Amino acid sequence: AKIWAVEVATGKKRAIFGPDGIEPAVSPHGKRVAFWGLVGETAQRDLWTVPLAGLKPDEKPVPVTNDPAVDFSPFWSADGTYLYFGSDRGGSFNLWRVAIDEASGAVRGPPEPITVPVTWSGTFPGSFRGSRNGKRLAFASPAELMTIEKLALDPKTLGFADFKGNRQY
Repeated sequence: AKIWAVEVATGKKRAIFGPDGIEPAVSPHGKRVAFWGLVGETAQRDLWTVPLAGLKPDEKPVPVTNDPAVDFSPFWSADGTYLYFGSDRGGSFNLWRVAIDEASGAVRGPPEPITVPVTWSGTFPGSFRGSRNGKRLAFASPAELMTIEKLALDPKTLGFADFKGNRQY
């Protein structure tokens, strides 16, 4: 999918990047757009940034990630110094961030985990989004809880009961 910029007042639109730019996120000072896409004809998902003004003829998107991890759902910190994103790079899906230069898109260090209090156990999470002031995070996660209970087995009926004697099944 192409990334488009639209002037709200006039409806005038222009292409910023294509052919493959998913979940675009404009930086807080309007300098760059972060997005994820597929690498060539592979299933590898990585992150890039491009100038909001669009690429010059000899310019290419600046890679943020380039590895086998599934990276998606980028959003900028309120001050533009970090790019947050979802990834399975730690073994399961969670939130990560990378220090970044908002003006150039240059990455300033390796990705670091920002673990949220949810596990996805193989289920692909929904999009992550940060509030404009950087104090809140919203994301979707499956409502899945697993608990272990200890029940007593009645050897005569092969039924279970809790330890208060209440029949379970």
